[in-house]
Amino acid sequence: MSDPLHVDRSAGADEVQLLAGRAMALVDKVKQHATSPLETKSLRSFSTGEVAEFTGIAVATIKRKATAGTYPAGTVNSQNGHRTFSMAEMLEIMDVEGLREPFARAITVAVANFKGGVAKTTAAVHYAQYEALRGRRVLLLDLDPQGSGTSSFALIPDRDVGQDQTARDFLQGDADKLTVQKTYWPNIDLIPANLSLYAAEFELPKRAEREGPGSSAVSVLAEGLSALKDQYDIIVIDTPPALSYLTTNAIYAADGVIVPVQANMMDFTSCSQFLRLLSETIADFEFISGSPKRWHFLRFLITRFGGTDSENAIVEWMQAIFGERTIRYPLANTSAIQAAGPEMVSIYEADPRHPDPNRRMDRRTYKRALGILNPVMEEISTTVRFAEKEIAKELNAKREAG
Repeated sequence: MSDPLHVDRSAGADEVQLLAGRAMALVDKVKQHATSPLETKSLRSFSTGEVAEFTGIAVATIKRKATAGTYPAGTVNSQNGHRTFSMAEMLEIMDVEGLREPFARAITVAVANFKGGVAKTTAAVHYAQYEALRGRRVLLLDLDPQGSGTSSFALIPDRDVGQDQTARDFLQGDADKLTVQKTYWPNIDLIPANLSLYAAEFELPKRAEREGPGSSAVSVLAEGLSALKDQYDIIVIDTPPALSYLTTNAIYAADGVIVPVQANMMDFTSCSQFLRLLSETIADFEFISGSPKRWHFLRFLITRFGGTDSENAIVEWMQAIFGERTIRYPLANTSAIQAAGPEMVSIYEADPRHPDPNRRMDRRTYKRALGILNPVMEEISTTVRFAEKEIAKELNAKREAG
């Protein structure tokens, strides 16, 4: 029997290539589990009760108007008579009732912290989907070269996504606009990511140098997103775990910033360093724009919360230091939410009517996960809606001033 401490673990190109192949095979297997036989992930249907929850329309009204033809008919189960609706049908119901008044312009939300493992992507993807379920037109921009947000929409970053589909070509000056693609959510579009985005870190400063005075390595993304702001209500940016050119572009372009933080001393220290570096970059932002830089909101989201005494103590510190900037509800650490990434199925995509034993997702755990997520997402949504009203006032004032 071999000694496990003395096994040859050396690695060269051949060994690394073999390991990469094995890893990709596993990713393919996971993707196949999450998608239909046609290799295209689809969005589940929604019960009448869920449609009532998302739209605010009474269940009885939905049933009556669907039967009368005022609303889409949905699909009726012949065995139990239960009616379900696709996401597109739910949006049509909202449009019939005039519930989808567009924002004056898109509100851009950057989810950022240069510490990895703090559930940035979990927060960004679930927030995008939360707003979509309430009828908003959403763009998710994945700026993390690792492509976790992209994977959440069943795309394998370095197999299913080409360099020209990411933000890279625009950022480095090889394209005149950002490339957007549809997803299986009818009102969520995506700018995906893959490892090619790393090149933008080197090309952005070179671009600024080529373009000369008046150009900047941190304002490029803002220019690209400005051309898209009339097409969406909300733009969510998932950033890489570094205060890099990609992250600073996202923060510069943002109307507001959500900072996920774990309630432990190491992450709190990292957060304080992030804020210090962010404060230093503000001077650069102000020099570029020629005016003071102010976000409409800067909020801190406690993530992976376990409820221990030490975590509760740090939460109290954060609330004392950051005050009402701290989102009241922590994103608790649950197996259902943790599994959202590896399974490529978010909580909002999981179907409570068909529990998945592979995710330990029965009705009880599903309800618990929703009970954790929804208050967090609603508070972020309320913050964004308040910002939208303030921005709408500013736009109206500018129009009236001529």
